[in-house]
Amino acid sequence: MLRRTLLLCAAVAMVGQSFLLAGSATAKTTTRSCSSVTVGRYKATNVRVTPRLRCSVASSDLRFWLKQGSNLPHRATGWHAKLVQKTWEMGYGHYPVSLTFKLTKKSAPKSDPKPAPKPTPTPTPTPTPTPTPQPTPTPTPTPTPAPTPTPQQGQMILFTSTMPAHPVANGFPYTARATATSGLPVALTLDGSSTGCSMSGSTVSFTAAGRCVIDANQAGSTKYDAASQVQQSLTITQAKTVVTLTFDDGYENMITKALPILQQDELHGTFYIISGALNNNNNQFPAYMSWNQLQTLYQDGNEIAGHNVLHEALPQVNADEAIQEICQDRYDLMNPPASSGLAPGSLGPITDMAYPDGEGIATGSPDVSGDFGSTTASTTTIESIIKACGYNSARTVDGIDDGTTNLAAVPLTSTDQYDPTGAAAIAANASDPLALPTTPSIGTISNASTAASVETWIGDAQTVDASSNGWLSLTFHDICTIANQATCDSPAGYQMDTTEFQNLMSWLVAQEDAGNIVVKGMAQVVGGPNNPAVAPATTSPTNEWTNVTGWTQTGLSAVTGTTATPAVNSTFSDAVNPGNWYAGPGGAPCYELAESGSNTVTSATNTFGTNSTGAYVPVVTGVTDPGGTAGDVGQIQVTAASSGSDAGIITLQDLGECSPIVAAGTAYTLTANYQSTAAPVFFDVYIRSDTGSWMYWTDDSATPFPATTGTAWGTATWTLPALPAGYDGISYGLAIQSSGTLTVDDYSLTG
Repeated sequence: MLRRTLLLCAAVAMVGQSFLLAGSATAKTTTRSCSSVTVGRYKATNVRVTPRLRCSVASSDLRFWLKQGSNLPHRATGWHAKLVQKTWEMGYGHYPVSLTFKLTKKSAPKSDPKPAPKPTPTPTPTPTPTPTPQPTPTPTPTPTPAPTPTPQQGQMILFTSTMPAHPVANGFPYTARATATSGLPVALTLDGSSTGCSMSGSTVSFTAAGRCVIDANQAGSTKYDAASQVQQSLTITQAKTVVTLTFDDGYENMITKALPILQQDELHGTFYIISGALNNNNNQFPAYMSWNQLQTLYQDGNEIAGHNVLHEALPQVNADEAIQEICQDRYDLMNPPASSGLAPGSLGPITDMAYPDGEGIATGSPDVSGDFGSTTASTTTIESIIKACGYNSARTVDGIDDGTTNLAAVPLTSTDQYDPTGAAAIAANASDPLALPTTPSIGTISNASTAASVETWIGDAQTVDASSNGWLSLTFHDICTIANQATCDSPAGYQMDTTEFQNLMSWLVAQEDAGNIVVKGMAQVVGGPNNPAVAPATTSPTNEWTNVTGWTQTGLSAVTGTTATPAVNSTFSDAVNPGNWYAGPGGAPCYELAESGSNTVTSATNTFGTNSTGAYVPVVTGVTDPGGTAGDVGQIQVTAASSGSDAGIITLQDLGECSPIVAAGTAYTLTANYQSTAAPVFFDVYIRSDTGSWMYWTDDSATPFPATTGTAWGTATWTLPALPAGYDGISYGLAIQSSGTLTVDDYSLTG
C-alpha cells in the first residue's frame, strides 16, 4: 500500500490553492526544533516544524527560499510566508502553518584601514668608505612548467522519492526528491510536455487527467560535468468517486480512537462540533473533546465545521433561537473563548455546518409548530439564517443510498467540485448546498456498522453515472469498542467498532491508491468564500444576535427592570395543544427532566395518554392548583433512588427562547409551588456561559423544604448568590432525592 508520507511537506508556494495562516499561537504549538540554515548572507535560526514535517524537508525548502536574495521581503506573500511578531511563518498549500523561523541578514564586510605607523626617528648615519663597484653577472632564466589540467568528473542523478502508483486528479500532491552523485543540488522542473499538473518548488499538484513529466537536471561545476537529464513520468487519472469522511458532535473518541487511524492511513475528515459541549477546565463534559484537542485535529489537516451550540433540533425552535444556535456556534469556533487559550482563527475559517439530528426532530424533542405563539422557523427561514451566519453549506443526514430509491451519489463536475447550478445536480434533486444529502449515520442503529456495508455504498456510488463523477458523504459519530461500552462516548446505536473503522479506512486507502476514489473534505468539494464571523451585539446582558441581516431579537425571555420575564409557560399550560409538544403526548413546554446518579423516573398518566418521560416532563391535567382551580401541572414519579442522586423538573436549557437571560453580578430569587411525597425538596440551579455552554452551579439541599400532606401545596423560595461573571443564562427547578412523587407549578424568578 502506497504511503503518502509527504502529504504535509508540500512546497512553500502552492499555486492555485488558498493558504490558511493560523497565527503565531498555532505555529508554536506542538513543534520540534531543527537546525539553522544559511544561504549566502541570509540565515534562518530558531527553526521549528509541526510534527508531520521532517527537518530535512524544512531545511531543503528554506535553502530554496533563501536563494531569492534581496527579493525576500518583497516576494514574501508569493511564497506563502508571513512575518508575525518578528517570526516568519511558512505554510504548505491548504494546510495550517508548518514551519517557523527567525530570519537574519549578515552585513557585508567593511574595509577598516589600519592607522599609519608613527615615524621612527632616523639615526644619524656613520660615514663608511665607498666600495669599488663590481660587475653584476646576468642570471640564466629558469623555464616555468605548464600547469597540468584537472580532468572533469562525471555525475549521475537519481530520484529518491517514489512517485504514486495511481495519481488522481485533485487528489493528494506528490513531493519529488532527487540527488546527484556529486552532491550538487538538483533542479526539478516540469517538462514542457506535461498536462494536468503544476509544480511549485518540489511539490507536484495533480489538476486534471493527463501526463505529468518531471525533469531533473544538474548543470555541473568546475569539478563536475553536467549530468544527463533524468525524468519521472506519471499518468493522472480522474477518480469516478469522491468520498468525504464527516464526524458529528465532537466526542473525545474522535481524538483518542479515530484520529490515530486517520493519521496512520493519511486520511482527513470534516468534524462537525457542538461548541457548547466542548470540555472545559471544570471537566463538565468529559465525553467531548477539549478546545486544545480540537486544535490538534485542525493542525493535522482536518476541517473543523459547525454543529450548533447546543445541538437543538432546529424545527422545534423559533427564528431567534435558531439565530443564536447557528451564528454563535460559528462565531465561537472562529473566535475561541479566552479560557480556551486559543487565538482567533486557530481552528480555520469554519465554512460548513451539519444540521442537528439531520434536520429532523430527535426522539423526546418537541415539535412546537403552532404552540404557545412561538414562530417556529421554517426550512426556508433556517436556510436563510445559515447563509446570513456565513456558512457555504449545510449537511443533512440520509438521502443517499439508504436502501431505498434515493441517490447513490451527488453528481460533481469533471474537476470534482459540487455545482448546485449544474444540470446533473438539478436533475438529481441535489441542487441545494444548504441541504446536502449524506448516507445514514454509520452505527448499530442503522444496521450499517461494518466496513463491508459501507464499502457497498461506495461501490454503488462508483456506478451512479458513467458520464459524471459521484460524491458520497459518510457520517460517523463514535469510534469505540462496542463490546465494551465503557470505551464509548455516544449513546448506543451511533457507534462503529474501532476494528471495523480501521478496516474501512485501509480499504479506502487501497481504493485511492488504485485510482478509483479520492478522499476530500467538505470545504474542498463545496468551495465558496471564507466569510467573516457574524458577531453578537455587545449590549449586556441580552447577548442578542442583532448583526444578522434581516433578523432582530424578539422572542427571548429577558430582564425588564428588576423582574425577569418568567420562562415560557410557567404554569405548565400549553394554550394551543399540549399533545403536539413531543412524540409522546403531554410533554411540558420549556421544561426538562434533570437527573443525576441512578434514580429511576417512571412514566406519568395524563389525559393525553401514558408518557414515558425520556428527557422531558409530563403534563398532568385537572390538578387543583394553589389558587384553588383545576389546572395543568408538571409531575415526575421516582420509583428508585440511590445515595447522592436526585431527580427534578427544571426550565429548559437553551439559548434564551425558554431560559431567562440574566445579568452577571445580580442575586436572583427563585419561587415555585410544589406537592411532594418525598423529602427533602430543594432547588437545583444551572447557569449558561456567554458562549452558550451550560454547567451545574449550586443547590440549596443544605436548607431543604419539607414534604407536603395530601392536596396541600408548599411554597419554596430561595435567593441565589450573585451570578458570576461570564454567565448570562439560568435554568432552575425543584428536585427530590428519594422515591416519591413531585408535582410543581408556578415557577418564577425575580432580581
